[in-house]
Amino acid sequence: MKNKLDLPKIWRNCALIFLLAEWLIVIFVLDISGWYVAPIFIIYLIINAVIFNSYFLGVVGNFYFVSGRTEKAFKYYRKAIAKKTRNVSALYAYGIEILKDDGKATEALALLQRAEKFNAKVNMDKNIRLAISSCYWVKGDIDKAIDTLERLKRDYNYVNAHVYTTLGYFYILKEDFEKAMEYSNLAIEDQPEHSAAWDNIGQIYFRQENFDDAKAAFIKALKFKETMVDSLYYLGCIYEKENEGDKAFECFSKAKKCNVSSLNTITKEQILEKYRKYDDTEE
Repeated sequence: MKNKLDLPKIWRNCALIFLLAEWLIVIFVLDISGWYVAPIFIIYLIINAVIFNSYFLGVVGNFYFVSGRTEKAFKYYRKAIAKKTRNVSALYAYGIEILKDDGKATEALALLQRAEKFNAKVNMDKNIRLAISSCYWVKGDIDKAIDTLERLKRDYNYVNAHVYTTLGYFYILKEDFEKAMEYSNLAIEDQPEHSAAWDNIGQIYFRQENFDDAKAAFIKALKFKETMVDSLYYLGCIYEKENEGDKAFECFSKAKKCNVSSLNTITKEQILEKYRKYDDTEE
């Protein structure tokens, strides 16, 4: 990280230096109106946009993404990526999107590794490596997913609840419930209302067939996030075991209305299978 060039910072500094030098030349050397400063600087920006076209396409994409116009953002991201952009935010945002919505783990991994190569910011490094671990998970390489986050944890004095929760879930998949519980509890220590961490704890107890504690954890997760689709599904399964059909159907009905991505622990098909047991009109 220390040896990497912070390209956005360098560009901003160069732009400020150019603007200052331009102002000095216009005002004190050429002794002409200050109104020339703005159009000259705009021309400078246009030239930059042409020379560094792939990067600026990413900037435009980021603008639309922050503005909530995601479809337009992804259109510019695709153009920027086709031109081998070094825009870290664009690479990261698009990588996350295609991993989450389309499950394209291999393609997303390549974009995120490129983002990691050019990134020079600590917080973004943590986010990128967390996303990379999820790519390995979706690809089925749990050991590499765990190693990615364990190295991240060693590299920094502090990692947030999202890292601990994700690492905890990976250990659930390895059936190392002791480590899974340890990391899930660390996530809750960092952020007591972190619904995904409570969901982890619920899933640990569920797999151990401790359904009373699992139910309590899932209810806690849903208290903090009503649309926690994984908790809704597993809580519904517990109510089924308790012969509470109405409560189970309520959970599956709510889960059916939630968004499900490749980063969830259950699938839309699993939810629909449960839902159809109670409502056979669902096609």
